[in-house]
Amino acid sequence: MDLATADDLVAAALLALDDVPPGDAFVLDLGAVTFMDCVGVAALLAIRTSSTERGRAFAIRNAPQCVRRILSITGLDRELDMF
Repeated sequence: MDLATADDLVAAALLALDDVPPGDAFVLDLGAVTFMDCVGVAALLAIRTSSTERGRAFAIRNAPQCVRRILSITGLDRELDMF
């Protein structure tokens, strides 16, 4: 996830959020991600914010090492639910 893909991810996630009932979790599968920079981090935070504003929890599933590394460096691994 980077400048070339982050906007598309956020747009798709916001559309998918409408299908998640309030009170349920929106789970984002990142298994296919091969690269993530700070723009990708900002995209994840934007999705989390939109999820919580709409009354849905947010979690990340199947985060590869490249994602886990940047989330660890930024301390977001302690802020975001991941499994």
